[in-house]
Amino acid sequence: MNNIQAFDWNRMRLALAAIVSFLFAVLMISDASAQTRDMRYAIGEDGVHIYHTERLDIGDGFNIYRSDPGSDEFIKLNEEPIRGAIYPSELPSVLGDIYEPVRLALDAEDATEVYFNLRSNTLL
Repeated sequence: MNNIQAFDWNRMRLALAAIVSFLFAVLMISDASAQTRDMRYAIGEDGVHIYHTERLDIGDGFNIYRSDPGSDEFIKLNEEPIRGAIYPSELPSVLGDIYEPVRLALDAEDATEVYFNLRSNTLL
């Protein structure tokens, strides 16, 4: 039984590392014309993935706007600013279904450990 659990953890870590590596590669080769130093994006079949590269202060948020090619008009896409968890106890609800895989991949004991691991590593 222990060998199966160790294998699953290793598989989860490898899967998360592969996903992060893939997303990083996609971000690096994606169209750089709209990239800024604060934010990168990757366009996929299921939508646009936005990666914020600057660490936001706790409680700060941001809005997302889009413009059509050739237009100077920007349309705000979200109603409220997008914010991260302020307290570690909020993290499971903010991450939803991906909380447990993230916790396992980080080898974290609880939400507090996950929270500080994510806040201290800007590459995740």
